Amino acid sequence: MSEYCIGYASLVNESSARSSVPNLTEFNIGILRGYRRIFGKVSPQCVIRGTADWKTNEVSASFIHPDNNAPDMYVCHFKVPDQFWPVIRDRELDYRETVEDVKILKTGEIKRGHVYVGYDSHEDLINERGHAIYDHWHDYVKKYKGENYRRDILPSRHYLRLCLSAYLSLGKEYIDNFIETSFLSDRTTPLSSHLKALAWNPYDEESWS
Repeated sequence: MSEYCIGYASLVNESSARSSVPNLTEFNIGILRGYRRIFGKVSPQCVIRGTADWKTNEVSASFIHPDNNAPDMYVCHFKVPDQFWPVIRDRELDYRETVEDVKILKTGEIKRGHVYVGYDSHEDLINERGHAIYDHWHDYVKKYKGENYRRDILPSRHYLRLCLSAYLSLGKEYIDNFIETSFLSDRTTPLSSHLKALAWNPYDEESWS
């Protein structure tokens, strides 16, 4: 029986989600409660594809972390055919897989979905999952041998553009929510401050240089 997946970054763009899961069905936007988004995990894809900038430490992807005081977060929710779950789980192996409720905006229904939650630190990952996971992740990435979760890195510009574009495609309310629910790797600096430092206008893709 197919199960549902929850995405909270670039996957909210349905085309992006379909590039990962071509045969997905029932794609919807919904609301997830009790989490905030942190740009504090080294992005394996950016390392592999050469879009990570180690001179500026702009190397991170995002994860979500529990926060009962966080505002509601807009996410996507879609059904994944059974044959794609092993690929997804291997790609997200250094996240914690859990199941959460999402309120589907179009219908108001509450639906369950699998979501990949980050660890608070590299030590938490190792303590819970063991060194085998860490070693397997590095076998996959190859070009990076440091910690997965760090507090001294910044969003990869390539990845950040994908996220901003995905939420902007949904409308102003959605990209505003993306920014409001996102923080840098230190867990305290809002993403909005980083966008200002870059001189990026979140509503103008041409400014995302």
